[in-house]
Amino acid sequence: MTTPAPRAIIWDWNGTLLDDVDLCVASLATAMTEHGLEPLGREAYRARFGWPIRDFYSSVGFVTDEAFTAGANHYLEFFWAGVAAVPLQPHAREVLQEVAALGLRQVLISATRQDQLSRQLAPHDLGGHFEAMLGVMEALDPNKEHVVTRWLSRTGLAPGEVVMVGDTNHDEEIAARLGTAFVRFAHGAQAPAPGTDSPLLDDLRDLVPLLRERLDQA
Repeated sequence: MTTPAPRAIIWDWNGTLLDDVDLCVASLATAMTEHGLEPLGREAYRARFGWPIRDFYSSVGFVTDEAFTAGANHYLEFFWAGVAAVPLQPHAREVLQEVAALGLRQVLISATRQDQLSRQLAPHDLGGHFEAMLGVMEALDPNKEHVVTRWLSRTGLAPGEVVMVGDTNHDEEIAARLGTAFVRFAHGAQAPAPGTDSPLLDDLRDLVPLLRERLDQA
C-alpha cells in the first residue's frame, strides 16, 4: 500500500527547534544543589530524562510531591532567567523555510504553557512559519498529547499525512498512539534509545530529503 504524502509537520519546540538542553541541565543542577542533591552532567541528564516529568524528578531525588513542586519551581526560575538568550538549533530557520517551500503545513506544539511559549518564541521571530503555536495548560503537569490530539482533530488531516519531529521517547509514543509518522532529532533533551526504528536526524537539514522522498513515493 502506498504511504500517504505528508501534508503537515508537527514540530516539537524545546530541544528540537530550540537548543535549550544546556540551559535545562544547568537549571536542574541549580535546583538539585539547592535541595542537597548531586547534580547531573549533560549526558547523565539526557540518559535519564523522560516522561511523566514527575517520574523524572523522582528519579533524580525529588521523591515527594512537596519536593517535586519546590524543585520544579527552582528549575523554572533559573530557566526563565536564561531562556531569552538561548539560540535555535543549528539550521532550524533554514529547515523551516525549506519545509514551507515543499508546500507543507507546519505547527509548533510544546509542553510549555501557552503564555510562556509565546515568550520563548518572541526573540526568534518564527511566527510566520507556523499556522499554530500551541502550548499546554499546566506547567508542572504538562500533557502535550492532548494538545496534539486536539490540533489533529481540527485539521481534517489523516494521521498518515502528518510527520511529527521531536527529541524524546514521549514524542515518539504520542506519534505511535496517534498513527502519525515520527522523526527523531538526536541531540535534544533525551538520548535516543538504542535500536529505535524511527529515522534519526543528526542534523535538522536531514529532514528535508526524507520529506522529499516521501513526497516522491506517494
